[in-house]
Amino acid sequence: MKKIYTLALSLCMVLGAVANPALVSRNNYQLLPSLSTSDVELASSVKKAPAATQGLQYDAETGNMVRYYNETDFLEITTDYVEEYGELYIDIMAGDVSDCLSLLLFVEDTVEFSIIPEGVYPITNTGAAGTARASEGYHQTLGVIPCAYYPLMEQGGQLYITTPMYFMVSGTVTVEYNEMGIPKITVDAVNSNGVTIKTIFEIGGKSGIEMEKTPLKYDATEADGALDYTYGEDAVAAATDKGWYGTLDVEDATSMLALLFVYPEGATADATTTIPVGTYTISDSQAPGTVLASSGVSSTGGLSYSFYGTVDAEGYIEVPIYFLVDGTVTVSEVNGELAVEVNGLNSNGVAVHVVYGAVDTAVEDVTTVGGDITKSLENGQLVIIKNGVKYNATGSVVK
Repeated sequence: MKKIYTLALSLCMVLGAVANPALVSRNNYQLLPSLSTSDVELASSVKKAPAATQGLQYDAETGNMVRYYNETDFLEITTDYVEEYGELYIDIMAGDVSDCLSLLLFVEDTVEFSIIPEGVYPITNTGAAGTARASEGYHQTLGVIPCAYYPLMEQGGQLYITTPMYFMVSGTVTVEYNEMGIPKITVDAVNSNGVTIKTIFEIGGKSGIEMEKTPLKYDATEADGALDYTYGEDAVAAATDKGWYGTLDVEDATSMLALLFVYPEGATADATTTIPVGTYTISDSQAPGTVLASSGVSSTGGLSYSFYGTVDAEGYIEVPIYFLVDGTVTVSEVNGELAVEVNGLNSNGVAVHVVYGAVDTAVEDVTTVGGDITKSLENGQLVIIKNGVKYNATGSVVK
């Protein structure tokens, strides 16, 4: 067994031994349980290729990402070096425990006072010295297989992995030191779907994430126009409680609204509405008090919450679809019944306004007191004009 030396830096480094050197995952967090995909799907004629031709399960399909870490984030290094293989695990956890970068390097030896040998490590599946491990995705028992980046979520006092993840299958991990002996770790990688990932750990550098928001496939464009739809009395709503989150699916003969709510802290299902009343922010964070932002269509043709779409005679969702990625959803009780109003945007920035039940909307409230309000479409988006000021469907001023 080789001796490993700690680094004298003002950040938290923990050194330990891996009991089984053949084990290629140490942070075996469980996937956050959720109903991320609805029961409806696209018609076969517009589905993507079968899952077998897609990338690894749970791997990000879009959204190139750059993640910066610095000394405010937690760095853990463990190793167990034997003749057959030398495994050097590097885990960088966000200071707010919102995500983690997990790397596995194969090294022949360690360098005194540096822990991580300097060099460029190609990401491969060979296991040869001087390389980094190519990820094989998520294993239900072992967890995330390095090299990978994945978001985290705390729920009920337990830490869970959320999706999408970024499994690195090619690229490089570069380790370099400055004149003070302080390391910099740079990852330039590509995942199994061709999405690029770059991560940089640097003392004195910045900490944050830059995510490229790409339009979702089949999402409505400006040419398709803004959506302003109110369900009639014949619409059927199914609200399902799942303990700390719930789903709401509203259908009529021609369309479907599908929403997934993460309950606010301490909230439980309401006796009348099932979904706790309140205003929820549309977000992919899965944080309490949010509605899950859609990630589009899965590799099997299922639609991820939350979205609105028209339905054909066979019950399939037609395109274009309105995938909700931003805005708010308000749940209220009106005359003893559930009422919901969506004021959102899809991945192309198209306004989405959907009403179910007897909702007293902001526009209707102003109308009852004599406000001067008109609605119009400008460049394919819904614009609400109140007393000469233009607002979009989320209530923001349009300049």
